[in-house]
Amino acid sequence: MNEIVSIVIVVKNEVETVERALISIIEQNYNNIEIIVIDGDSTDGTKQILDQYKNNFRIYISEKDSGPSDAINKGIKNSTGDYVYLQYADDWVPFDFISKSVNELQGNKNSQYIFGIAEAFDKKDVYKFQSKSSKKFYKKLKYNMTINSTTVLYKRICFEERMYSSYYKIANDYEFFLYLKSKGLRGMYSENIITQYRLGGYSSIYKYRARREILKASLQYGANGIVALSYFIYHTFKLILNDVLSVTKTRSLLKWIILKFKEVNEKIR
Repeated sequence: MNEIVSIVIVVKNEVETVERALISIIEQNYNNIEIIVIDGDSTDGTKQILDQYKNNFRIYISEKDSGPSDAINKGIKNSTGDYVYLQYADDWVPFDFISKSVNELQGNKNSQYIFGIAEAFDKKDVYKFQSKSSKKFYKKLKYNMTINSTTVLYKRICFEERMYSSYYKIANDYEFFLYLKSKGLRGMYSENIITQYRLGGYSSIYKYRARREILKASLQYGANGIVALSYFIYHTFKLILNDVLSVTKTRSLLKWIILKFKEVNEKIR
């Protein structure tokens, strides 16, 4: 029998995306999966969708929590698998994601987790870009997030001593990877592993706070202060520049629409 894989799905008020996330897990071709759903007492219709699929869940908890880390940890505590995958409601995966991940991780005894490529889509499901990593991800992790957390399959050993920190609200995954590194638990990168996610999620909304938390975690785990601060300034500047350009493009588009509207009105007159 294949080893058990626990899928912990964390959701709160994601009525637009949760069904796709669920179906992508239910349709996996790996035959030994347990699904654990932790809902943060949703109020937008998410619960009604979850109820339709609850026969597929081993554990289904819907109650208020103190944030993403609390929900994730609750799911991990209720899991029994040899492997654990953490999924948010705006992520979805190919039908063979779990089987590929397990097979590759089993073939590498020196790694305790595996991750791959994350493909980003906008709210209209239009493909936007692909996030890859590199073989140097482990070295660069000290200063910046180099792991696509939506693609990670963990071995149970990763959670034996502790789980996600409740102190970090946005960069809790980054801090956890630094913790694993400090314990000598290593990951492996594979471009055969691919998942998809929708832009505009929690970390996108609070992206500036995420950069501050990455800086804090980096310093907490012994990073060089000057280098860590340089990374923080560089990436924060990139975020600001992207926001400015986005606003500029929006304003230009509005001006063009207004101009065309005026031209049409003139012709009508």
